[in-house]
Amino acid sequence: MRKLVLPVLIAFSSFIHGQEVEVKWQDNQGRAFSIKAPSGEFSYEILAGDVTSYNINGNVSEVGPVNISYNLTGKISKVGQVNISYNLTGGVSTIGHSYVRYNLSGQVSGTSGCVN
Repeated sequence: MRKLVLPVLIAFSSFIHGQEVEVKWQDNQGRAFSIKAPSGEFSYEILAGDVTSYNINGNVSEVGPVNISYNLTGKISKVGQVNISYNLTGGVSTIGHSYVRYNLSGQVSGTSGCVN
């Protein structure tokens, strides 16, 4: 699979109690991907002509040439070359080289870095 160039587009929300932050990025062909923290909710946009494939569990496994991988708990662990990891409470902690910080109440308190 081709290495993806992933410029980062980070959408910041005001950090009100219980609110999520959405980290967005695009591959070099314009496909957009996003992950919400802390939930790990994943979304994507396809290009005309892209084929979307699904795994045996009904989860998307491929968007065009971009592979989507899942960990043992069923959460997304990799989108193309971008690794996603989770903290001990199950919240998204890293997306590529982008880090999500949480306060003591488990709410998102900030982000730093970039996806690529």
